[in-house]
Amino acid sequence: MRSVLRKGDFPSSHNPLIRIAARLSRLALVLAMYFAATSAVSLYAQQWITGYFSARNPVLPISAIPWDKYSHLIHFAASTPGDGTLSMYYLTQAEIDQLIAARPAGKKVLVAIKDNDDNYNAFPQSASQSKIAQFVGDIVTFVNGNGYDGVDIDWEKNVDVTQFNDLLARLRAAMPGKIITMAANPGNALVAAGSQGALDQVT
Repeated sequence: MRSVLRKGDFPSSHNPLIRIAARLSRLALVLAMYFAATSAVSLYAQQWITGYFSARNPVLPISAIPWDKYSHLIHFAASTPGDGTLSMYYLTQAEIDQLIAARPAGKKVLVAIKDNDDNYNAFPQSASQSKIAQFVGDIVTFVNGNGYDGVDIDWEKNVDVTQFNDLLARLRAAMPGKIITMAANPGNALVAAGSQGALDQVT
């Protein structure tokens, strides 16, 4: 016997079930697009964008810093004379106080500690076993005492990988809640690789 299909047997846009399914599909697509857009905005909002503010620069005053363009600002820079102490180097207390006071809510300000341009042996001397404890203590006191959110280690000359790793490990242990970053170049790439657990970012 031959089956005969009647007009009502074919799917139709007039079928209530078909219309409901179509609407649900459109709703699912809209929701998917919404959550994708929300995730993209959230990812952008969480981006880590670092800027450097050079101390006593004659071009950009603190009042003109475009804070909305950065998530983190690095104040450049303190240094060490090589005796295990930290020196202001380019920094002044007045500028530190002004910069920290100008920091908007949600923004982070770190202090950079760089090579001593008058003595490239100064950093390894301060990071030596006989002086490392004092050096770390001075850095911690300076960061906490001035209200910085962390420290950027800019040791790029005469790098001793073992000493550098030790310095970062000690800083992380002493400042578990602070941000620790390092400036990287080919000469300290092994440090960046070996100290990932102590670092928040490599700049």
